[in-house]
Amino acid sequence: RVKNGAEKPGDLGRAAAAFEEALILRPDDEEARAAVAAGHAEVARRRARRGKDSVIARPTLDRVVIGLASESTWGIAAIVASFLCALGLGLRWGRGSVRLAGVLLAPTAFVAMLILTPLWWSARNLRLETEPAVLVVTEAFLTDADGSARDGSVGIPEAARLELHERKDGRVRVRYAGDEGWLPAAYIRVLRQR
Repeated sequence: RVKNGAEKPGDLGRAAAAFEEALILRPDDEEARAAVAAGHAEVARRRARRGKDSVIARPTLDRVVIGLASESTWGIAAIVASFLCALGLGLRWGRGSVRLAGVLLAPTAFVAMLILTPLWWSARNLRLETEPAVLVVTEAFLTDADGSARDGSVGIPEAARLELHERKDGRVRVRYAGDEGWLPAAYIRVLRQR
């Protein structure tokens, strides 16, 4: 409809949501990835023409780090680090080079365990407590829980990827670019998971 001039508000967002779902089902689908990028580029061009910020925010650093590996990978790595820590503690009772290996292995594995366990826990919570969604209106502004406007709230552009955290009375609590707030549920499309 966009190409034929019969576009309705939110069409780019709905198209982006459909292609995002395709990427969830088939992560290697280059056509879907290109279509998402083309949709974001069109939204950026339209926003720039209206004098608005044309950047669609990317995930925050914490979400990027968690996304580097799957939840199970973080969990397995934490278990391996825990095992190596225990092994290192056991080797410290040995003599000579065995003791030296234990002295080096135990604290190194302990630090790795301290890093990997929260990454696993965060990936788990992200999977259990959030759903991916896409904004399907031209622009939206986050509000407080009571629906009142927030000072300094930046407009979320159409087709932006959101994290849905909670639903309540026809409204949803979402996260976008590290900022959390509420939107009407009709403004978003929740992406189906595998």
